[in-house]
Amino acid sequence: GVVYKRRVRLKEKEAISYINGASFLPDNQISREIDYFISYYKGLSPKMVISYEREAFYSKTDETFRITFDRNVLYRCEDLSLSSDAYGKRILDEEYVHMEVKTAYALPLWFSAFLSQNRIYKTSFSKYGTAYIDMCQIKKKELIKC
Repeated sequence: GVVYKRRVRLKEKEAISYINGASFLPDNQISREIDYFISYYKGLSPKMVISYEREAFYSKTDETFRITFDRNVLYRCEDLSLSSDAYGKRILDEEYVHMEVKTAYALPLWFSAFLSQNRIYKTSFSKYGTAYIDMCQIKKKELIKC
């Protein structure tokens, strides 16, 4: 399916101040959507950091066609500063990479053929969802130990 992401570029301190109620974003559709989200879900606070090393490739002929490869996908639920070094628990085994293909249109035929020939099929994967499930399993094991 199609996923719409809303982004505003901020420094970490500005983002934290914004989440805590400071209002200094330019008035536009994205900032109004984020404002609504924050007012609807009261008491938001950071709970997890997900980090990864990304290599991105863009088409020279279709500006909407992009392929990304994410390696060293990690998460942590402490030290939530975005300024800290990347460390945490691995989401994917070290030998795996997460490939994501994005396009506004149909995949180019050459790429579609490449995927078919290599038996690469569409699947759903969420870095946050995978990390959340892993975190819950760890907490469940800790409760059982008590």
